[in-house]
Amino acid sequence: MSNDVVMGGTAESVATRGSKTATKSAATTSANSEYDGPVPPPRCREALLRADSRWKNLPRNGGASQSKLKDTNPRDIALYIKDVKTDRDVSDVLQRAYNTKANIARDFVFKDGKKTKVALEGNKPAERLIAELDGLIMLARSIWSNPDDLSDWIQDMFQARYRNPILNLAGTKREMLDRALNWVDNWAEVRYRFLNHYLRDDPDHYGIIDNNNDFTYSGEQANRLVHRSAIEADNDLVECRWFNDTYKSLYFHVYRLTIAQARRLKSLTQWDEIDTTMRQVFSWTLGYINRMIDWRQEILRKMARNALQQVGASGMAAHHRGMSARIAPVTTAYHAFLQTLDTLMTEIKTNKKMSDRVWNCFNRRITDLRNAVRASPLNQQEYSWRNSMWPLRNGEGVSTFALQPSRPHNLNFK
Repeated sequence: MSNDVVMGGTAESVATRGSKTATKSAATTSANSEYDGPVPPPRCREALLRADSRWKNLPRNGGASQSKLKDTNPRDIALYIKDVKTDRDVSDVLQRAYNTKANIARDFVFKDGKKTKVALEGNKPAERLIAELDGLIMLARSIWSNPDDLSDWIQDMFQARYRNPILNLAGTKREMLDRALNWVDNWAEVRYRFLNHYLRDDPDHYGIIDNNNDFTYSGEQANRLVHRSAIEADNDLVECRWFNDTYKSLYFHVYRLTIAQARRLKSLTQWDEIDTTMRQVFSWTLGYINRMIDWRQEILRKMARNALQQVGASGMAAHHRGMSARIAPVTTAYHAFLQTLDTLMTEIKTNKKMSDRVWNCFNRRITDLRNAVRASPLNQQEYSWRNSMWPLRNGEGVSTFALQPSRPHNLNFK
């Protein structure tokens, strides 16, 4: 995946417990009420939390693997008889099964409030069934270490940190956890950047960084993570509960798309009810927007820093007014591009196809924006962009990022 499209979404919803309907509803991003409140206790709760349940009483390392108890009084007996015809007298079958019983495990009896370990005897099928039950219990204990707590703590932790929009389209719990851990990796890169940049300028240790290409590359990669646009990743992260409504509003001011519009765009890159070539158009669009925001950020930041040195803080308001006018042709072209993009997304959502008129208009808006950026007098040779070749950066070849999205197959047109 390119640097322009960061962290893809998933098609299968956690909220629907693996249902395939999540993919079909991806473009509409409808809310799912399962995340509106605490997860209800499982229906098996009463059976599992009985005082004498095997779930509650099995030792941490399992019961069947422990030395079996013999000659206890009382004892428990489990007979498991398979494939018994309905018209057959089972008394002789039970007797034969009883005659083959052996000590197969330990069990637990509660009497007068006291728990007693007793021998569990049974036939071979019962031994296999108990071994399977104990195996399932030990497997579940890897997640529910406290047998008295059956809460869905994984989902509860997600709910405590993320809002419904990301949870409803996050994928399975495993996929959501993988996504969250990827964000942890990103945070590690951010902190690595501090260490890397600090030593780069430290007279005692600068050689550690300067003489190691791996440090140089990883430092640049961390720098991109911090400083580059990531419309797709940011669309997820603003649904962290840390982002209050005030913080979330920054998303629109940066990308000029609402969070819902960007979520729809991201979902359309994976919506399985449209053709692959159409999904690729929206994947390309995410990258185009990221490159637009990166160009704008670099231009405006460098201009602002230069102005601050020249006119000081008191002159910055006038500087910003002037810059707004100077960058207006690009801003206008970008807004026109986004308006046509919204029309295209609405048409796809409604018809699962697009008209030639909207497709041609979308491509014109792409070209208009590209030309506006290339012609901007704000471009400077020392910047990181190939000004005459935008949206390419310095050092990128023409194969790095296509100037236009490929036209979808004809079957996608109405």
